[in-house]
This record gives sequence, C-alpha cells and structure tokens, in this order.
Amino acid sequence: MERVAVGDLWQFRFPGNVIFSPGGRKVAFTVKKPREKENDYASQIWIYESKTGKPWPLTAGPHDGPLAWLDEKTIVFARQVSPEKKEGTGLFRIRVDGGEAQLLTELPLEIRSMQAGGPGELILLGQKKMEKKEEPEEVEVIEELPFWNNGQGFIRGQRDHLYRYFLDLDKLEPLTSGPYQIKDFDVQENQILLVRQNFAEKMAVTGAVCLYDLHQGRIIQETPDDLIIDQVRFLDRERGIFAATDMEAMGLGTNRELYTFDLLTGDRKCVTAMDKSIGFRLGSDVRLQGGQEFLVREGALYFLTTEESGVRLWKWEEDDLEKLIHFPGGISCFDYYGDACCYVALRGTDLPELYWRQGEEEEKVSSFNQDYQEQKIIQKPEPFPVTTADGQDLEAWIIKPVDFNPAEKYPLLLEIHGGPKTAYGPVFFHEMQVLAAAGYAVVFSNPRGSDGRGNKFADIRGAYGQQDYKDLMEVVDAALDRFPWLNEERLGVAGGSYGGFMTSWIVGQTRRFKAAVSQRGIGSWVSMYGTTDIGFFFVPDQLGADPWLDNEGLWKKSPLAYAPRIKTPTLFIHAEEDYRCWLVESLQMFTALKKGGTPTRLCIFRGENHELSRSGKPKSRLRRLEEIRGWLEQYL
Repeated sequence: MERVAVGDLWQFRFPGNVIFSPGGRKVAFTVKKPREKENDYASQIWIYESKTGKPWPLTAGPHDGPLAWLDEKTIVFARQVSPEKKEGTGLFRIRVDGGEAQLLTELPLEIRSMQAGGPGELILLGQKKMEKKEEPEEVEVIEELPFWNNGQGFIRGQRDHLYRYFLDLDKLEPLTSGPYQIKDFDVQENQILLVRQNFAEKMAVTGAVCLYDLHQGRIIQETPDDLIIDQVRFLDRERGIFAATDMEAMGLGTNRELYTFDLLTGDRKCVTAMDKSIGFRLGSDVRLQGGQEFLVREGALYFLTTEESGVRLWKWEEDDLEKLIHFPGGISCFDYYGDACCYVALRGTDLPELYWRQGEEEEKVSSFNQDYQEQKIIQKPEPFPVTTADGQDLEAWIIKPVDFNPAEKYPLLLEIHGGPKTAYGPVFFHEMQVLAAAGYAVVFSNPRGSDGRGNKFADIRGAYGQQDYKDLMEVVDAALDRFPWLNEERLGVAGGSYGGFMTSWIVGQTRRFKAAVSQRGIGSWVSMYGTTDIGFFFVPDQLGADPWLDNEGLWKKSPLAYAPRIKTPTLFIHAEEDYRCWLVESLQMFTALKKGGTPTRLCIFRGENHELSRSGKPKSRLRRLEEIRGWLEQYL
C-alpha cells in the first residue's frame, strides 16, 4: 500500500447537494472532482434510485450551480455558459429518463439557490452580475460597510435578492429589491418565507423573517429585526420555523434555537432550549460542497447539529426532539422522503460517500473514493483523554506517523482549528494524513472556545489567547506524558484563521516550538477591525472593544505586540483576496519577524481567498501542502 501524498487530491471525489424528487422515487446529487488541466472542479449531476441500488451519472459535462426538480422526470440546473467570459448564467433543463440538457435561457445573475415555484416557475436567489467594462475603473468608490466580501471583492452596492423566472415565457421578474440582503428563503404555493437582512450603508448582523405573497407582489407579514437568523422553512400552512439567536448567552456565536412564526399574526415563539450548534461545523478539508441542513417534511423539521466531535441529525415535531442519526464523524447534507433518508457523510477515515437509510437500516450506496482508500495507508486518529488543571475534560486525538516504531522518537505537530467556534473530529483530513505519511505525529483537539459543547464551553469573549492557550499547552503536555516516543525537542504548531491567530500568539508566548505555520491568521485586532468584511462587528463582540474604546487592550491581545520576541521559524500562508482576515495581517507579522532576524517566509496565493485550504484551486491547495511540509522538514 502507498502513503498518502500531496497529489492525491486529484483522485478525490466530493458528493453533495442531495435532493429527493417530488415523488420520492429518485435522488439527485452532485459530485465534484478536480481537473488538472483546467485547475478547477467539474461538477456532475448523479441520480440514485433505491430500487436499483446504484447511483449513475445524469450529466456528462460539468455544471457549476444549484439544481431543482421541476417534476418527477425533469431537473433544472444552472451553469456558467461562458466560463472564460463570466458573462451570464445559463438555466438548463434535462430529463432523467434520457436526452441531452437543453439551454432554457441565459440570465444576468449569480444564482445562489433555486426552488420550484408554481407550474412552470422557478424562484431564484441571486445577485445581478455587474456589467463587464472594457477598461477597469481608475477609481474605486466605497460608501458602505463592509466594502468588500471574502470571495467576492468590492461589493459596489450588489445585494442578493429573489427573482421569479417563468419558463414558458422566458421572463425574469424581480421580487425583492432595495438596501437589503436576502439570506435564505422557502416556497409554499403562492407564498415565500424569507430572511431579510438590512444593508443600508452599514450591514446589520440581525435580520427579520418575512412572508411574501406572490399574488400581491409584496411582503405581508414580518418579525422584528432583532435576531441573528440563519435558515427559514414553512412548517405548515399556518406557521414557519427558523433558527436564530438573541445573542444574550455569548454574543454573535451564541447557539441558535428554533423559533416558530405565525403566518397570520406575525407572532414568533422560541420553542427550544437545546444549547446545540445547528448546522455542520466540523473542520474538514475534504468537504468541498454541502447541501441541505435544515428542512421540513410532513410537518416535522429535520436539521443537523454539531455535537462534540460529530454532526448529528435531529427531528423536531411539536416540541418533541428526537435524535435520528448519531455516529462518529459527520453528516454533510441530507434529504428526507417518508421514512427514507439519503445523505452524504464522513465516517471514520473514509472520504465523503452517499448513504441510504430506510427506517433503522442503513447502507453506503456510493464508492466514489473506495479504490483510492484501498490503495492508501490511512492512519486512524486515536483519542486520548485530557483533563486540565482546573478540571475541564477536553477532546484530543493523535495520529501516529506511518510505519510507526515505538522504539523511535518522532516530531510532534500541534494542529489548531479555525473559528474558534468550530470543532475537530476523528475524520479524514488530507493535510494531517500527508504529514503523518512524512513521519510526523499529529495532535489535534477541541480546547475551550470550540463548538459542540454548549455556549458556556465556547465562550472565550475577551479572552482570546488565555484559557484556550492554556488548554492547548496542556494537550501538548498530556501527549508528551502519555506517548514517550514523542520528541519534546521537536515540536511544531500550525493552524488557519483563528488557528493562524493562535499559532502566531503561541510562538510569541513560548519558545518550546521549533517550527510554526500560521495560515490566514490575525496579527493585530486593531487592523483587523477596519480592513475586513467582519472586523467592524466581530472584534467588538469577541474582544470586547474597538480601537477607540480600548486600543491598548486590543494591542495587548494581538500577536503582533509580541512579534519582536518570536524566535520560532515561522511560515506565513495567506491568500491575496482573503478579505475575512486580510493579507495585511501576515504582512505585518512577516515584517516584524524578518526585521528581528527570525527565519520566516510568506507565501501569498494570488486569485485565492479565505477558503484556500478547503475549496481553493487544486494547484493552489497542492502548493500550500508542499510549502507546509517543506517548512517542517527544514526546521522540525
């Protein structure tokens, strides 16, 4: 068998976007695969039928966007008509019983999602494409906050809105407009439930649930605009249901609860007190696409939660909560019809595959990555208990190096997840497997601040780099104490986003680490506040201050403040178009270390954003892994 290699990415297949047909006889889903020549990901539509037991490809060529069932035999999907020009998005129709895809129209929209409306109608959520100018503007004028978005660039007044498309008439009709952003929607007969977020000059973090009547062409009911709202669905003819938070427990990161919305009166009611994280929040670099995480079937809500180190599937029906599927790993997306559930999951050290569950019986029905996994040595993460000095139990795992020999001594790399309100789990992680194949032991954990264990555990507001730092150091101490084959003189640390912040923070507090890799991190909370797409509301919420209230306090909590004393050789990795944690953060850290004589290197990936490690172009992802491995080989 072969070791896991950097270039294995070309062999991976990524299923997602599972959707039952209206009659429940078929399931459509998409499978993405990397393409080396094009340096991108092709996406094909596949069909699964339980009676045949095997999925089969519906489309031969790649498609780029969302899809929807029109009826039991017809699917509509979006695709970029001219990828090199990026001018219009084509809507295509294809029959599942044979025939080629037919172009219906070309729309001037970036389509985010779609649902079938009335007969011959589609409801689209999207953003109008800006006119392509022959010459770029000499002056960029900004008048709103945020002025750019990660993965999008300068916003320039662009908003996501709802549109209705009439297939027979080839007519596009705008439904919403104005200084608002539509975050989510659901269609039921002649009505639409939507989440509207105010975006008049400065984006609000809160939003309202609104009921839009298609006959009247207007919003006829809405909730107050005082909750952070994520998803919304029709529960029945009289009520809607949505996930939201009042932010009281721990600010922006407070776990969402379920609320019902009376369609007649506009009254809302919180119907749970779960203290669970709704949605998929598990760290992974092999989940290229997701899909449905929150849906209603026959008056019951089905939804995902991240709990401890896994993602579970729950059912809510009239104040009754029932856990339906619970296993180590994570469900990435799903759909329900009757008692049948089809979903994509990460199980153990398997890459994502499609699963079918009828009642209590479950079956893995795809094998997109099976040949790859049978050829590779994949190291299983081993849990080891960690109890901190103040009595807190932490989840932690170690991946042993390939060809492990207990008589030898091995270098240890501590990996730190992003967020901080996300979580690691014992699932396949390409980066970690590459490093284990290169001879490193990899330790990862969920310190305080992580997701999956309630608001109290996750609340580190105003204390970034304090209790979370202590937890991580105690995880390293516990690993060294438990595994005598680890070399305490050869310790490394790496992480991205919040993990990048913590990596830079750690090497400014201790010299026990001999190498560090800080990716898309934060050097200064002061500069992060005014230069990123979330800084102006994230920093005050999570750090408890802004540069005018407590500049000195923010500075003391910034890795850049301690950069002159960093002696650990540190590699910085950043994307040029990362507007979540802007490039200036790594530039400042690199400058400080280089000026102080500490070995350092900064790799700037052009054309990439904050999602580089998860959905960046394949060759960029490969180069990133090569840079990490090369740096560790040099200094660890």
